[in-house]
Amino acid sequence: MDFFLFVFIGLIFVVAVVFTSNKKPKSKTSINIENQNKIYAYLDEHNLTNQNKFISRDYSGALIHSEDTGMLSIIIPRIKKDNGEYDFNFISLPSSKIIEAEIIVDNHTIHKTVRGQQILNTAVGGVLFGSVGALIGGLTADKLKQEKIKSVDLKILTEDVNSPVHKLNFLKNIDPNTGEVIKDGYVKDSSEVRAALGNIEKWHGIMEIIIRQQNKSANV
Repeated sequence: MDFFLFVFIGLIFVVAVVFTSNKKPKSKTSINIENQNKIYAYLDEHNLTNQNKFISRDYSGALIHSEDTGMLSIIIPRIKKDNGEYDFNFISLPSSKIIEAEIIVDNHTIHKTVRGQQILNTAVGGVLFGSVGALIGGLTADKLKQEKIKSVDLKILTEDVNSPVHKLNFLKNIDPNTGEVIKDGYVKDSSEVRAALGNIEKWHGIMEIIIRQQNKSANV
C-alpha cells in the first residue's frame, strides 16, 4: 500500500513539474530568437538575405533595399503579443513610392528629406545640427558625456494608401537582451548611440539618394 502511495505521489510531482515548465514564460533571449527567425524566414523566402539591410537590435523590424530591382522591403510590427513576440507586416514597394524620410531623435525631428525639397530641422537640447553626424562629431567630449539619448527612429512616408507611414526603430532605451528599461537613456558617446546614429545616417542617406533621383527624373 505504501509503495502505491509513493508511486502516486511521484506521478503527481512529475505532472506538476511538467505543467509548471510549460507555463514558464519565455526568456528575452528566446523571444528575440523567435522574432529573428520570423524576419530571416521572410528574407529567405524572398531572396533578400544578401541584400543591403538593417535589422533592429531587438528584432522589432527591418529595412531592406535592393539596388538591382529598386524595391524597398519594410518589416514592422503588426501586433506585439503578451509574451513579447511580434506578428509582422511585410511590405514591399518600389523605391519610387518613397515621398519623404525623417530622422527622429527623442521624438524631435533632426533631419527630413522630402520629395521636391530638402528640409533640415533642429531640436536636440537646443543645439543646432547640420547633419546627424554632428550629434557626435560636432560636440565636445565633455558635453557628449553629459547628454543622453533614449530613442532614434527613421520615419518613412510612402505613396501606399493602405499603409503610408512606417517607423523603424534604430535605438530605444530598453536593453534588447534583458528587457531592462534604461530610464535616462544612453550617453551620446556610448557605443549604442554611435551605432544607432551611424546606421540611421546610412539609411537616411539611401532614402535621400532615392528621393533625389526622383527629383532629377521629375525635372527632366
